Amino acid sequence: MNEATLIALKEMALTLGTTTEYLWAALLRQAPITGTLHVVLLVVFLAVLSYSMYQFVKQLNLTAVPETLPVYSTLAVLSGLGLIIEILLLNRTLSALLNPEYWALMQILGK
Repeated sequence: MNEATLIALKEMALTLGTTTEYLWAALLRQAPITGTLHVVLLVVFLAVLSYSMYQFVKQLNLTAVPETLPVYSTLAVLSGLGLIIEILLLNRTLSALLNPEYWALMQILGK
C-alpha cells in the first residue's frame, strides 16, 4: 500500500478506536459478504423483472384490460431500474468476490 492509503487507514482506525490490522482484516472478511449480497440482489431483480414482464405480456394478450396491469408494469419498471443499478455495480461485486484486497482498498479510499 502507498503512504496515502496507510494514512487514511490509520485515521479511520483511530476514529473507530481500533487498530489498522483489525480494520483491514474486518474489511477483508466483509468483501465476500458484500459481493454475495449483490449477486443475490442481481438474481432477485432479474427474477422479479422476468415474472412481471411475463405477467404484463400475458395480460396484454387478453381482450379486456385487467386491473392488475398497472401493478405489473410498475413492478417491471422498478425491478428493471434495480437490475440496471446492480449491473452498473457489477465491477465492485466482482472485485469483492474475486479480489477482496482491492475491494477493501477502494472502501478505504472511498472510490
